[in-house]
Amino acid sequence: MSDKKNDIVIIDDQPLFREIPLIRYTWSDLAIVNTTLERSNGLTLINNIKAFSIGVPFLVLSPHDDSLYAERALRAGANGYITKHQPASEFLFAMRRVLAGEVYLSENL
Repeated sequence: MSDKKNDIVIIDDQPLFREIPLIRYTWSDLAIVNTTLERSNGLTLINNIKAFSIGVPFLVLSPHDDSLYAERALRAGANGYITKHQPASEFLFAMRRVLAGEVYLSENL
């Protein structure tokens, strides 16, 4: 296993995460994006960030376990989709898959 540390940005509307600098101004190895944001839709946000040609991979974290949402996330440019109902071990597995350049979908999808 590699000792390389990865820079991960979390895009969420919870107060804990609002202090993180905008992804446009930082280099990240992975962006974790919540689908429901206060001022925006997470999938629209991914589309907008991709328009700036920022090559960061996106892992969508969603409360929706419907395959339609996963399909929309992938079309928006996400590299992975995991539901909030998954255990922490599965979330870590999903992050590792996306960081390795692979596509990840929650097993139940």
